[in-house]
Amino acid sequence: MLNVVRAAALLATALLINGCASGSASSPSVTALDVTTPAPVASAVSATPAPSVAPSPAASPNSFTSNTYGYSLTVPGGWKVIQATATWDGKGAPFHDVPEADQFIGPKVASAWFFGAPTTKDLAGKVTESIAANAAGHSNTCPAVPDVNDPIEIGGQPGVLIGYDCGILINTGITVHKGVAYLFGFRDPAVHAATDPTDRAVFLELLKSVKFPD
Repeated sequence: MLNVVRAAALLATALLINGCASGSASSPSVTALDVTTPAPVASAVSATPAPSVAPSPAASPNSFTSNTYGYSLTVPGGWKVIQATATWDGKGAPFHDVPEADQFIGPKVASAWFFGAPTTKDLAGKVTESIAANAAGHSNTCPAVPDVNDPIEIGGQPGVLIGYDCGILINTGITVHKGVAYLFGFRDPAVHAATDPTDRAVFLELLKSVKFPD
């Protein structure tokens, strides 16, 4: 009787082992078929080149309108502007950096400025007056007679460019519009002459952009 029990137990164990073995052989491998290893995030990012940083654009020309005198013009890129804080009385030949002047300061040493005042004179009379005022106010550095006296246009109006060698370049653009005299100055301490092609081009471009108040 004992031998029969042992034989039955051995048979059951064999059947259980065979069943487990056959079951595992027919089941798909979860690791092999269902689990996919994704590509590392760092690799995907590094595969796309980072956009290059564009250089800062150069300063562009800017429109300027005078709070004191009402005209407007285009200031060259990179130039600084100082609004006048007082009104010119039309007398004398003031310096470039007084409160009555709108100032335009270049990135190097050149600069420009402006004065305006009512006048009863025409263009020729105002030019003569300006030359006399410069001789009276700046005779210690500037010649009495300008080295340059050329007809030009300022904002589409007839004008005159007068130039001096005052140890540095000093140019003045003058026009008269609707009873107001407009005087634009330009100085370049780096140039020891009355004329300079580069300075003249910059100044004439500035004067060309002028728009007068109606």
